[in-house]
Amino acid sequence: MKLIHHIPKPNISPEKKEQIITLFNRYSLLAHALLSMLLCFAIEVISRHSIGKAFEFLSGHTLAFAYNSFIVFASLALVYLIRQRAFGRIFISGFWLFLGTINGCILSNRVTPFGYTDLKCISDLLSMQNTNYFTAGEATLVVCIVGLFLAFCIYMFFKGPKFQGDRRKFLTPCMVGLCFLMLPITTQAAQNSNILASYFANIAQGYENYGFIYGFSTSVVDRGMSKPDNYSKETVDLAKDQSKKAATVNKEHPNIIVVLLESFIDPTDVNFLNFSKDPIPAFRSLTEQYSSGYLTVPEVEAQ
Repeated sequence: MKLIHHIPKPNISPEKKEQIITLFNRYSLLAHALLSMLLCFAIEVISRHSIGKAFEFLSGHTLAFAYNSFIVFASLALVYLIRQRAFGRIFISGFWLFLGTINGCILSNRVTPFGYTDLKCISDLLSMQNTNYFTAGEATLVVCIVGLFLAFCIYMFFKGPKFQGDRRKFLTPCMVGLCFLMLPITTQAAQNSNILASYFANIAQGYENYGFIYGFSTSVVDRGMSKPDNYSKETVDLAKDQSKKAATVNKEHPNIIVVLLESFIDPTDVNFLNFSKDPIPAFRSLTEQYSSGYLTVPEVEAQ
């Protein structure tokens, strides 16, 4: 005769559940702060491929870590604008973890971390299967995980718990707006105090010193130089005319124009390629008419 022991399932009374929800709503800002720091730390672990290195960032750049957490905190504040707050927290947390995971995967195959400009290459993802970046199986797995996550978010939006209290239609938007208003203010203060850098001479080093979230956010806001206000064809023609008038011949100190174009190589330097004719005749003509040669670069953007 076998004795079957039934383990009773935990039974939380509606009153107890209501007390937990009330307590969480009362201290939701504190819960968001803790969640923000947890997400920030998890993202650094994924990006650095090491828990120890994430702790080094936390201890060595504590204020930068705090600022990264504040960015996540500000994004989590958006949940106060809707009643489906559980859905909002899950979706926003998943969004940040997804970006951090992409960065971790990219850093497994290249030196430069994930930036906003990489999103322009989404159309090329299918052609990158079975390469050093990812295999077709890994791509399928990612699609399935993302699909399941979105399905879960949809379920939580319609079936998940909803906030039943007073949303304070005036005070709540003001609080959310204040969080986002504080972002540029705290950013400027942190940059002036050398806690953060406004410009990364070395992108990989910048992400490592100041965190992925700040680095990626910077790539979203700063996408290169903007067009000057007085830019026009007439302005360019005027500058060309002035340049011709001011041009002088100086054999001892000639003008040297250097074009840094990392995407260009001389195809004939690739030993296993054969050509029926010169693929870069214009460039070849310049190298034959003027000084040319190879330049040794003593540094790379890597640790």
